[in-house]
Amino acid sequence: KFHALCAIVQIICKVRGQKNVAKYLPHEVHYFEPCLRLIHEKTDYDTWQTRYVLLLWMSTLCLTPFDIYSIDSSSIVLPKYLSKPVESSTLPSSSLITIVIETAKSFLSDFGPTRDAASVCLSSMLTRPDTDMNYLNDFLNY
Repeated sequence: KFHALCAIVQIICKVRGQKNVAKYLPHEVHYFEPCLRLIHEKTDYDTWQTRYVLLLWMSTLCLTPFDIYSIDSSSIVLPKYLSKPVESSTLPSSSLITIVIETAKSFLSDFGPTRDAASVCLSSMLTRPDTDMNYLNDFLNY
């Protein structure tokens, strides 16, 4: 049922635009980590609409005005399918920011709308005022 709902939301995004749809997605802080867990569970390529909507939702959640470190419960483990960990020694390897960036980077190689949603998610996370500039430098060197 969730996939069917995401397919409908993706069609609405296609017609109305992702910015118009994203503003109606829930943006409460307590949805941040559950949304990230859902993205990690939807790794098969048959559910690209689900990944698209979840990445779009994550980009909206990244705009929360609270410090990311204050909502990080450090209970998320970096999945095996993600790209290599960030190599900078100044960045914590399992912080919530690192996990969101690595997750979105792993979907940049997808074709179609999922790549667009991943780029929006990355731009939302990397332009936050509390995101260290080392994250942006590491991404630009990626």
